[in-house]
Amino acid sequence: LLDLEIWLEAMSQIFFSLSIAQGIMIAYGSFCEKSAPVKTNTLVIAFTNCGFSVFAGLVVFGVIGFLAKQEDTPVSAVVSGGTGLAFVVFPAAIDTMPASPLFAVLFFIMLLTLGVCSAFALLEAFNTVLYDRVPWCDRHKSFSTLAVCFFGFLVGLLMT
Repeated sequence: LLDLEIWLEAMSQIFFSLSIAQGIMIAYGSFCEKSAPVKTNTLVIAFTNCGFSVFAGLVVFGVIGFLAKQEDTPVSAVVSGGTGLAFVVFPAAIDTMPASPLFAVLFFIMLLTLGVCSAFALLEAFNTVLYDRVPWCDRHKSFSTLAVCFFGFLVGLLMT
């Protein structure tokens, strides 16, 4: 816990999970009433996010420790990090559970929901700026949103 590099990685994860640089929270805040308790809302969001991050860390390391004990190998041999956690370690742990098909389906639904919600949040942040800056887009929100989605799809094709 005295290693500064660990705390730097933790802070970057919190900033990433709050999407501070992408303006999502600012876009959501623009929908609040003028009399909304901004400081209270900010603190609730920040502490809830941090709490979920700590809980997720406990779950991840608990699962890695469990798999290491099951396989009688050191923890460093179970996974090296990255996407291996979601797509290697958790499915392997789910496979050892009773009623594993049920938990596998629930895990897949959770990953799908997280992906879709993240996409909606990024789209909402972009669209909020577009609606505020371009009055025509604000009057034609459905068409504007469809155009932004189609543009994002085309850009995504270039990235594959």
